[in-house]
Amino acid sequence: MADSRHSDNDAPGQRPESDLPAAQQPTSATKVTVAVVSGPHQGELFEFAQHETLLVGRASIAQLRLNKDRYASRHHLRLEINPPDCYVQDLSSRTGTFVNGERISGVLLQDQDIVTCGHTRMRFSVLEESHGNSSEETVIGDVGILQEANVAESPQEGPQLRGRDRGIVQTIPGYKLLSEIGAGNMGIVYRARRRSTSQDVALKVLVPERATTAESMQLFVREASLLSQLDHPRIVQLFEFGAAAGQLFLAMELVEAEKTRKILNQQSDESRIRMSCTIICHVLDALSYAHSRSLVHRDVKPANILISTAGGKLTVKLADFGLAKNYANAGFSGITKEGEARGTLSFMPPEQIVNCRYAKPCCDIYSTAATLYRFLSDEPLYKFSDEGSALAMILDEEPRSLGELCPHLPEQLTAIVHRGLAKDPADRFVSAREMRRELLPFAKRSSK
Repeated sequence: MADSRHSDNDAPGQRPESDLPAAQQPTSATKVTVAVVSGPHQGELFEFAQHETLLVGRASIAQLRLNKDRYASRHHLRLEINPPDCYVQDLSSRTGTFVNGERISGVLLQDQDIVTCGHTRMRFSVLEESHGNSSEETVIGDVGILQEANVAESPQEGPQLRGRDRGIVQTIPGYKLLSEIGAGNMGIVYRARRRSTSQDVALKVLVPERATTAESMQLFVREASLLSQLDHPRIVQLFEFGAAAGQLFLAMELVEAEKTRKILNQQSDESRIRMSCTIICHVLDALSYAHSRSLVHRDVKPANILISTAGGKLTVKLADFGLAKNYANAGFSGITKEGEARGTLSFMPPEQIVNCRYAKPCCDIYSTAATLYRFLSDEPLYKFSDEGSALAMILDEEPRSLGELCPHLPEQLTAIVHRGLAKDPADRFVSAREMRRELLPFAKRSSK
């Protein structure tokens, strides 16, 4: 579960796993270290036991600040760690990033790899630790050890479906899988029938990329229980969640959504403004409700805004609340590889690039403003190219002016969008409620 209560001053490798009591914190059998082995910053050491990021460069916001290495760029490289995985991404640096002497754009590191930037050399190491409760019995494969509510032990039932690029997906006890209706970085979504009620639901099945521990599965179930408490007409309802056959699953309200882009492209300029602002006002209403309960979405984007115009009535629902962080916290990869997640990067605020665990309402405000920018212009904030780094663009460059892209937009509306996109969170709206109040006039009346 993503929330807004982490300290701004938490150092990488030192943050708490979550706001769970210490007794409920998961134990990890694997840690990784990043040690500076040569250069002007030799001796600096970072240790990670959970999903975190390490920004390296001369900039003041870098956790490993190379202010003594004049050959390092301001934002030189970014390490995203989720033990034992670590992905290094060059940020369009002047002198390049090298792994074992070979220049790279982005690559998954192996134990004992040497990463070089400027005159600084860092060694990546994987540390295996033995815990009394991390024996082979805790590796998922025998789900009989999972005794909490919502953790299924039932035998398999019904047909098996092949998930896109995921191999065979086992059926979930209590549900009949009918058809695949979507797939993304975190899993596969099926139309399924709940056997106990004959109700059709959207069943999201998350298949780990590698074996994980029972503690990780239990953590996901505990944190998902908090998400199930969200009860708002603009938020997709979570009915049931748990683990079965080494898979996590969430049974959610089925929304017969339409393609938002198609709907908006059919509108006149005036109608598009009104409809876009109406949709975003509904999203901000949902966010205001969740933020008041210390829950942050962390992944607001068009794909997670489900829209229906059935019967001439506009219905808007926000989906996948907190799942991005839950997925990573449960010990699955969750690593943002630039070439695989450009759709998400287009809506990611700079502070989450610096610190992937940063979870405050201001993150959702930025992502919502980026979504409104897309709805109004049909263009992304940044046009990422193969030559440039998407992460570096978000950190260093201002988005293209919405007013220049869409000169017909009212200046006040473009100012609202760009305020929401401010790189400094302090310059954005103080709350979702405030941003909604500013946008509401454009949703209610002609914007001319």
